[in-house]
Amino acid sequence: MTALLQTSRRLIAVATVVTAAAALGLALSPAARADSIVINNAYQVLNPNVTCETDFDATTGNAIAKSISLGDVTMFSPRYNQTVSYQPILFRWTSSGWTLDYQMQEIFGNTNGVMPNPLKFTLPLGTTSYYRVAIRYRWYWNNTVEQTGYVWAGTHLMEFVIDSGGVFGMSYGDSGDWCHMNVARAV
Repeated sequence: MTALLQTSRRLIAVATVVTAAAALGLALSPAARADSIVINNAYQVLNPNVTCETDFDATTGNAIAKSISLGDVTMFSPRYNQTVSYQPILFRWTSSGWTLDYQMQEIFGNTNGVMPNPLKFTLPLGTTSYYRVAIRYRWYWNNTVEQTGYVWAGTHLMEFVIDSGGVFGMSYGDSGDWCHMNVARAV
């Protein structure tokens, strides 16, 4: 019972810090964008949300993992079963603005189903930066890129998970267009 009480107190302390950060994010970001984006009047994507997760050890309260992952991507075109791809790109905020941090390889699929989901971006434990994900979409015809689209990913969601034997998760909702990966310890 004592371990559960300590875990609850840590989650409440993290919730206080994160709620303030999320409120700041909501104040600084535009209203949540629509899930559907149309490119060049004919090509459409269901733009995924982004989950920014920090995992904590329940015994020590220390962060043990930080990652950023995408939800499912769905792409449509005027043609049936067209080859398509998307490429997640991670940006980090610096004094110069949003700078490229890492980009994944193109992930291929077709327009008659949900695209394969990529691995997540794994961040260094010591990071305290702001992160944002963009996506480069491509539609292919006759093995040539027919159309491209480059957009910021959907709403970024903060999630904090404390592992206490089983996994106990607690999500703190919409942080807007970016995530602030600054929490290193569940107090």
